[in-house]
Amino acid sequence: MRITQLMAAFMTTLTVVGCSSLGTQFTTVAEPDSGDKARVRVVRAATAFVRAIPGQDCLDWSAPGAGTVIGGMVGASGYKDRKIDMPVSALSKQHTSAEMYVAANKPIVFAMLTGPDSRLSCSVSATFVPEKNKDYEVFFGMDRKVCVANVVSLSEPNTKVEFSHPEDSCKK
Repeated sequence: MRITQLMAAFMTTLTVVGCSSLGTQFTTVAEPDSGDKARVRVVRAATAFVRAIPGQDCLDWSAPGAGTVIGGMVGASGYKDRKIDMPVSALSKQHTSAEMYVAANKPIVFAMLTGPDSRLSCSVSATFVPEKNKDYEVFFGMDRKVCVANVVSLSEPNTKVEFSHPEDSCKK
């Protein structure tokens, strides 16, 4: 029975990822070499992997720089457990996290997808435009068997960060 569940979850993962570039699972997401930057901590509170697409506000896994932020069972580990001196949060103390630099004033998509080692199969994404020299935290988890995402500012904790959930491919 357990092997059947694992195979079903793996096939679901391949189906969701299949239309995209599977290569992003094996590549760490690119950080900007120059220009204005912001810092982002991704926190994962579910058995899943997280990928990102810099410079996009829609799903295009073949976009330049797309790749893994926090890896799963197979592929790149991304920036898992990396620290770049960001302010500590309660969530980052409790769950797996990854800290990275992103281009400021350009959209970026983060997406979580449960893997074959998860009891449930779901995915969720969040896109926003980080501001220069600011710190953000992107949270992915599960609430009542539903994948959830949230984006908060660590630089300005009382400021709401506008983000959306891109579900559509950039290629139409």
